[in-house]
Amino acid sequence: MKLEMMIGCLAIAVSPLCAETILNENFDGADKLAPAMEGMSRGAALVKAPEGESGRLLELGPKSSAIFKAVKVDRKTKYRLTFRARSVGPDSLEENPQLENAFYDVNRSSKGLKLPGWGLTFSSETAKYCNPHILFPYHKVILSNQFRTCSDVFYPAPGATQMKIRFENPSPENKVFIDDLKLETFTEDALNINPEFKLGKYDHSGFGQAGYGINIRMTERPDKKGYSLNVASWASGDPVPVEGGKNYVIEAKLAPNPLQGARIQVIFFDKDMKQLKNCGGTVLVKKADGSGKGNFIAPDNAAYLRMLVYGGKNVAFESIRVTQEVIKMDQ
Repeated sequence: MKLEMMIGCLAIAVSPLCAETILNENFDGADKLAPAMEGMSRGAALVKAPEGESGRLLELGPKSSAIFKAVKVDRKTKYRLTFRARSVGPDSLEENPQLENAFYDVNRSSKGLKLPGWGLTFSSETAKYCNPHILFPYHKVILSNQFRTCSDVFYPAPGATQMKIRFENPSPENKVFIDDLKLETFTEDALNINPEFKLGKYDHSGFGQAGYGINIRMTERPDKKGYSLNVASWASGDPVPVEGGKNYVIEAKLAPNPLQGARIQVIFFDKDMKQLKNCGGTVLVKKADGSGKGNFIAPDNAAYLRMLVYGGKNVAFESIRVTQEVIKMDQ
């Protein structure tokens, strides 16, 4: 998948609980290659930090890239990648405000935009590439010419046992600077990623695929505590690991005073991401209640659950949550 089809996060707002650090690299103490790195292409280098900062940075000149060594991952564990980054040149929000629209345009690669960003490559002992089953992970591009903390929360791709992080700058004019990279386990109060959309305006982690590009937005809540997800057409949630026979609860809440309702389609898949028929169903998120809830028993051979969120022009979600609960039987 080409990196020019990805777009970047500019802020984060959620902290992991009891996080285990998998990778921690600030590029200090190395002149040519940092310990966590596998390699760099021509045009990439470790350089002295600018005045006012200490240590070294990873610099990606035009048309260059850098890749990190593989680290082990677990399919049922949620991870967060964070790093500080800036993109110096004409392809930044500060120099070109129209890039905010490009963020939501899943077809922009066909228009010639090549923006600096990052990607995650998953593999296993038997497969060189494991598909994360996210068609348009378009939130993975570095947009600001000021240092900002970028964030990417994810589950490993189905079947993956290891992953590599890759930075790429296909821009012919921009220079990109990376610092303070960290990969750690991540805990939220739901099984799905970004259930209350608190990761930031430009962080669509958990909802990496959107219908028709421009029809999905994060809008700040009136209380300034996070964002609401506006879905004018549809959005797809990332696959969530599940266990066969367990009960999963899908709850959704709309922003106050909804003008219309919405629905969420629940689909189960096996370990190879083959859709399981005659299971799952629909959660109606009603205008009158402003919410919706459904219980779904995962089939015995289920390994993943995925949500398709169908909204409308006036639909905004405050939360979409997946939890696992024990069914209480009447005595």
